[in-house]
Amino acid sequence: MIKDFSEVHKRYADQYGIPFLTASATVDNGYLAFGVEAVSESYRRYGHAIAQAPTGSPHALALYALVDEQDAIDRLLALKAAHPAVETTAGWVDAIDNHGNVSEKIIGIDQGMFVGAFIADEVRANVARYVARHGWEADLALLYTDFVADKTLPAENR
Repeated sequence: MIKDFSEVHKRYADQYGIPFLTASATVDNGYLAFGVEAVSESYRRYGHAIAQAPTGSPHALALYALVDEQDAIDRLLALKAAHPAVETTAGWVDAIDNHGNVSEKIIGIDQGMFVGAFIADEVRANVARYVARHGWEADLALLYTDFVADKTLPAENR
């Protein structure tokens, strides 16, 4: 499921020349719930409106390193080469659109996700220890064992 979802993001990002999507800051320093309607649970299951704009977030692309580290790095380097303003001395901006316009926001949690994606093994080990220490393994397993997709998309829409 994660690989399929990543593939949808790759195709959408490639179509618009942006990094991966996330609910993120906009290039005018607002905030919108961006998404790809075809794979948005919020949109498909609950009918919530989501923004359809060619704007992405470098930290969402960095998180893709958990699925394909080399492709994520290649995409980040290409993004930086095409739009150097995406990287600042304080970190990577939170949003960039298909014209290279960037937000002024550099959000701490997003910087943490960016860095965390590349040290994921250590992060997973720390989270596993935390969950085990509190005896939450069974509760956590329930969160991931009862998911049922509400619809399977035809291959041409993936």
